[in-house]
Amino acid sequence: ELAAARLLFSTIRQIADHLSKNHTMLDWGDDKTDLQQQTIRAILRWTSDSCSESERTLWARLSVFSGSFDIDAAERVCHTSTIEDILDLIEGLVERSILTREDHGVVVRYSMLELIRNYGYEILNASIDSISDLRERHMAWYFELINRAETEWNTGRQSYWLRTLPLDHKNIVFALSTASEDSHFADAAAISVCGLWRYYWWACGWLSEGLYWVDRCSHPIIPTVLRARLT
Repeated sequence: ELAAARLLFSTIRQIADHLSKNHTMLDWGDDKTDLQQQTIRAILRWTSDSCSESERTLWARLSVFSGSFDIDAAERVCHTSTIEDILDLIEGLVERSILTREDHGVVVRYSMLELIRNYGYEILNASIDSISDLRERHMAWYFELINRAETEWNTGRQSYWLRTLPLDHKNIVFALSTASEDSHFADAAAISVCGLWRYYWWACGWLSEGLYWVDRCSHPIIPTVLRARLT
């Protein structure tokens, strides 16, 4: 699919010739590495090389998301002075099949195949960006989302949150995982788990997963009032 996106600019013969001559095919793994894996690796690198510096940077930063995300989340988590117009850059990544567009009613979301996400994470590891900083911004965004959902639950926005929260399930879980691994964010994780209890874990049918997060987030909690809310 990544190679097919290049048909806008090249012929099939040119693409095949480029891949057959691409020395980066030999840069990954050892002699036992499957040829298909080497070819996929070559296409990923080729696609990365075809991106602008800003597009490549955004690809790397978007790899901190788990599952799909919307433009608001991308702007909050990934925006810096080196990323100008995120929407234009996202359009470029969609054109190259790095991102997949998903239509959910009036809302557009984006996602990456796990293979593409992992390669983006490699780019991130090799960059000057702080991965921990991006993960904390990701966590803060989804905790803010949870707080808004709890506040607006008994309003006309309830149906919106019933549709939206399940779409962000993987990101919510990833944010809780980030917070629960750092004692500095243990209270924030517990507050979010409490906020999700009636409005998410129960209402959306993830009761057993909710109990898991209650147990996981209760151990490092010191404030007795917060511990009582969890229990």
